Amino acid sequence: MTAVDLDGEIMLDPSLDEETIASSKLTVISGLQGALAGMQKSGTGTLSVEEIARIVKLASSKAMQIRDDLFGGSTDG
Repeated sequence: MTAVDLDGEIMLDPSLDEETIASSKLTVISGLQGALAGMQKSGTGTLSVEEIARIVKLASSKAMQIRDDLFGGSTDG
């Protein structure tokens, strides 16, 4: 799940135009049970530890919701 910082507001799953104007972008990769598997930050802007923690929490939660919608609650693969 990708998040961008647009003028201090965090936005999940941005469009290409939104990514282009964002000062920073953080892509969060989580496992089937929501465990953090990796992340990549890009852009010239900075993110505080608190912002990163908030993005990880939001992105992991949204990813689990998407998996539930796609797989009907089954996370067997």
